[in-house]
Amino acid sequence: MARWVSYTSTSSQHPGRFHSGYNDEKIAGLTREALAAGFNHFKMKVGAGCADDLRRGRLIRSIIDDPKYLPPSVEPRNPNSESLKGKNAGPTGSVLMIDANQVWDVPEAIDYVTSLKEIGHSASCIDGQGGCCCSLK
Repeated sequence: MARWVSYTSTSSQHPGRFHSGYNDEKIAGLTREALAAGFNHFKMKVGAGCADDLRRGRLIRSIIDDPKYLPPSVEPRNPNSESLKGKNAGPTGSVLMIDANQVWDVPEAIDYVTSLKEIGHSASCIDGQGGCCCSLK
């Protein structure tokens, strides 16, 4: 499974990550590049603000869910397949995951993640202050 994350890391081992402070044009360009390179799991940093997270999530979803951005040799994956069950995969089989990086306690994580439901993320495990703290399907 190919994964790509949409935020910055100081690690040189993860060059595909970019900062959530990038403008929408940069986010869209990097998302298209990653999709064209064969990535099908995308992780988005969240927690700075719900409105910004929703806007970025919608933007990423609009790209990863559109078959025209898939490489010519790649067929969309079945979002209802056993391997994607419970991951909220979009119509191309791409998965959008979210990462709060220990921003919230358990009740805050549940409230915030619920408010982001519209972007169809896979929030089976949110990295909160207590570690992996909730499971929302």
